[in-house]
Amino acid sequence: MSQSPCDGPGRVPSWEAFSGGDEPAPGPELAALLGEAVADLGQLDDGQLLGAGSAARRLQAYAAYLEMMKVAEFARRREEQFEASKARGDKVRSRDGEYPAEELGFEMTATAYSAAIECVRKFVQGGGKQERFRRPQGVAATMGRSR
Repeated sequence: MSQSPCDGPGRVPSWEAFSGGDEPAPGPELAALLGEAVADLGQLDDGQLLGAGSAARRLQAYAAYLEMMKVAEFARRREEQFEASKARGDKVRSRDGEYPAEELGFEMTATAYSAAIECVRKFVQGGGKQERFRRPQGVAATMGRSR
C-alpha cells in the first residue's frame, strides 16, 4: 500500500509543494518529495521545475551543514583525546588524537593539508583552539611545491 501524500480524495501530487511558498524544510521529507518530483519531471510545470531546483540546492546546503557539524565534532573529540594523551605523558608522535587532519583527509578523500584547513576552520568556528592543527610534514607536504 502506498504511503504517498498524494493518496486519497482531493489530494494533489506532493511535488505541488515546489510551486508555492509552503516548501518543507531541508531534511528527509524534502528529499522524498524531490525524489518523487524528479521521477516524473515531465509532469512539472515551469514554476515547479524551478522550485525543484531550488529544493535541490537547499538540500545541498543542508548536507554541507551536516558535514560541517561532523567535522567540528570530530575535531573536538580529537582535541580531547590529544589533551588526555599529553597529560598521561605519552610520547610525541604517539599520542592519541595527534593526527586529526590525516584521519579526516582519509575519510574525506582529501589531502591531509586540505583536511587540516577544513578542520581548523570548523574547529575555530566552534570556539576551539587551532595551534595543534598544523601543516603535515614529510613527502605529502612537499608534493606540488616547485624547487
